[in-house]
Amino acid sequence: MDTVTDQNTVAEIKAYLDAHNIAYSSSATKADLLALVPAQEDGAEPTDTTSEKPTDDTDSGDESTETEQPAEPIKVSSFDLDKTSLSGEVGGTEVVTLSNIQPTNATDKTVEAILDDGSIVSVQDNGDSTYTVSFLAAGSTTIHWKSRDDGATLAVPVAVTKPMPTAPELQPWEIMLINHESAPYPVPPTDTYTVQAGETLADIATAHMMSLARLKKLNGLTVNVLPAGRVIRLS
Repeated sequence: MDTVTDQNTVAEIKAYLDAHNIAYSSSATKADLLALVPAQEDGAEPTDTTSEKPTDDTDSGDESTETEQPAEPIKVSSFDLDKTSLSGEVGGTEVVTLSNIQPTNATDKTVEAILDDGSIVSVQDNGDSTYTVSFLAAGSTTIHWKSRDDGATLAVPVAVTKPMPTAPELQPWEIMLINHESAPYPVPPTDTYTVQAGETLADIATAHMMSLARLKKLNGLTVNVLPAGRVIRLS
């Protein structure tokens, strides 16, 4: 049977639907069965709407894939600094070197310096595992070197002192004054004097604040050198 109409019996319509693999309910009425018959042009075969099964893109045999969880980060457990304490004068600097970060496969090996008091010291990360510490003001404080992942910390105490005062630069006239005041004073004259070895009359006259001519006149001398042990008058 190529076509069915409302002139066909229920049995004929069911036979048509069965021949074209069109499903229907056993309790369907004639009108319900006719509604299942595809519209068709004269002489054209009806379209089999049940011959093709819907394609299932999913493989019912495949197991569901679990989402892979990201790996836990590996934290820094320890590291070393080449200085356990710092000290210096205001205006000075010290370089601290970081080394031996453990474990070697730590996810983030960044180590940062945290200051208790930024008015006493400052820290510059040089980017090559060294840090420059500058002493800003006198006082005591602590620098905490800490891994960014909070895995390890080292505390370094710092003591900063005021610089020792330096003597002011002396002016030339001040130097002359000091030299003058530190020079030995001449020996005041006495009544007599015993000539020492190597002395001349000029040396004796200068030491006793008198002229060579006066010394010679007092002693009736014409020579400038006397033998050691000779006693001469000074007044």
